[in-house]
Amino acid sequence: MNNNVLDNNPCCDQATSEVTKLAILALIENDRDAWEQLLPHIDAISRLVISRGRLRRDKAAVFQSEAYGVIFEKRLSFDPKAGSFEGWCYTVLYNRAVDIARKCIADNRLRSVAAEKYREKQEESASSEEADSFAPTISTSTAARPFCDEQLSHLERLPPKRRVIALAAVNLHRRAHQDYWNKWLKEAGISPPFPPQFSAKSPKEIFESLAAALGLSPQAVRQHVYRARDVLREVLAKDQE
Repeated sequence: MNNNVLDNNPCCDQATSEVTKLAILALIENDRDAWEQLLPHIDAISRLVISRGRLRRDKAAVFQSEAYGVIFEKRLSFDPKAGSFEGWCYTVLYNRAVDIARKCIADNRLRSVAAEKYREKQEESASSEEADSFAPTISTSTAARPFCDEQLSHLERLPPKRRVIALAAVNLHRRAHQDYWNKWLKEAGISPPFPPQFSAKSPKEIFESLAAALGLSPQAVRQHVYRARDVLREVLAKDQE
């Protein structure tokens, strides 16, 4: 250690630790040999930070490999008068670990949001295809007779708005007695007459007409049909009994 340089450095006195003296030479006096001797101390402090458990194992390995560079980058902020090198080094490396941990959390959130959006898009696409193919199957199987009590009971398991929209979309609303239909419209918050008269033939045109009447998107109408499909199948199965 270059004691002549330390003797002339105003930041150094008898209370200064040996490691801090080494850091003065390395970080302030740009002594290459002192920097080499300081590296094991930086390494030990970086392991201490890792032991606090803020970082995943893969990120901890990256953090430790970057520790020397972080300290070198921040070297001009080291002030021996403000405290020991060990305390300053720990603070710098701890803050760096916190930044890495926060970035990991943010990245995980972004990945989670992206995955959820992808899942919703896939489900939306699947529901659109199934609703479009499901609607004409229901419509062509519509019988003239009204729903029986058991069928009405099954239908009332659906949320009011979904029940009304799904039945109208697949042309099954006519099978509900008018008193029931008016009651369901009231429960759904939809004013009669509903559904409106339209000349639409294809499921796409029917969904678009209902969407326009309700102030919804055609996709929202499809979602109601898609989510009501199992109950509608159960209700129609009763026709065969």
